[in-house]
Amino acid sequence: MGESLVANWQLAAQGSFLNPSSWRLSKVIQELGLYVLHADTEEPDASLLPYAFSFPYFDHGATDALNYAGIGSRVAEALSQLFFSAYFTSPEALDAFKNQFHCMENSTSNKIYRRSYAPYLEPLSLKTALYAYRARNAATDVRVRGLEFLTPEQLFFVAACYVRCVRPSGPPGTVDGQCDKTFQHVAEFADAFQCAPGTRMNPSHRCELL
Repeated sequence: MGESLVANWQLAAQGSFLNPSSWRLSKVIQELGLYVLHADTEEPDASLLPYAFSFPYFDHGATDALNYAGIGSRVAEALSQLFFSAYFTSPEALDAFKNQFHCMENSTSNKIYRRSYAPYLEPLSLKTALYAYRARNAATDVRVRGLEFLTPEQLFFVAACYVRCVRPSGPPGTVDGQCDKTFQHVAEFADAFQCAPGTRMNPSHRCELL
């Protein structure tokens, strides 16, 4: 791996395209997930698995933007599922959840998948991670060498997309818009990148649970 995280990203991406076994390993990790939920207990909780604290989800030398977008967004994802488990029995809340799931299904022509209800709640969990990053004083975060042109929040979204990358359904080198499915429903993304109103990533209607 290189000296900077940018170099790590580049080398990891190159290796994943050139080595089919990297795709298989990535798929296995993706299906296993980074955490285990304990929703059916008196004190609902979630446990992170050991490899959750490894590249690209977390690195001691990484900026806050990268770590909050990586492991932070996965912690927020686990919390969103605990949130669903706690409130889905409420008739009012269930209607809101159903509307959210229906909206997410109809907003993309690609299949939404990962595990459980997490993909449908991902706009909420991504916002939660972003707000936690902001509370960490994001404006003073260190810029990443090689990506100095990105603002801290832009870097957060770039990193959040990187850790969400899965193997496309097409041949290697193609892209299926996996990040777009979530990010188009997060107004903060459009604000960060100044997306024009009415475009794909800044639509007039978003799937918003809260």
